[in-house]
Amino acid sequence: MMRYGDYLRSLLQPLGVYSFAEGSVSGAALEALGAALDEAAAKLSENQRESLILTANADGLSKMEALFPFFATGQNAAARRAAIGGFLRVSGDGFTREAINGCLAACGSDCAVYETAERGVVEVRFAKTVGEPEQYAEKRRVIESILPAHLKVNFRLLWCTFAMTEERARTWADLAAGTFLQWASDVPLPIVASWE
Repeated sequence: MMRYGDYLRSLLQPLGVYSFAEGSVSGAALEALGAALDEAAAKLSENQRESLILTANADGLSKMEALFPFFATGQNAAARRAAIGGFLRVSGDGFTREAINGCLAACGSDCAVYETAERGVVEVRFAKTVGEPEQYAEKRRVIESILPAHLKVNFRLLWCTFAMTEERARTWADLAAGTFLQWASDVPLPIVASWE
């Protein structure tokens, strides 16, 4: 990229009014002005890069994340950019399942929102979680604050009972051979409990 001092010199030299000889006042003034413009251009370029989601790095991403009340930590830049995009896609008339699920993933929540057949009602399911997930009250608070207020939210949790174990004809030895979560994932999803 051309330095601004050289650019100004190329603009003014054809006029023949200024002396650009070494040590001249006009040459020194152009160099000083060019250096200030180079510094301003570098700062503007950095600000532009940090203000765009696709090009922002740590500082710009941190400032964008500060705009939102909840955010997962410890993610790489690409995941953080996708999460910010998810938050920005949710608006008054931009409620889509993909946008909401993107927001929830950005907050580190291991759940997904599904639309139900009933108008104005959504269902939240925690993937690969049997029973209440860790920090359920906090996750529920985050989810309810992200979802639009006019929606009724049903939380569906998977509970495995002794009756289900007997239905599957499993023994305690079978259960001990694998994790409880592996066994529970074999159970059809309709076996859930709902809370509003």
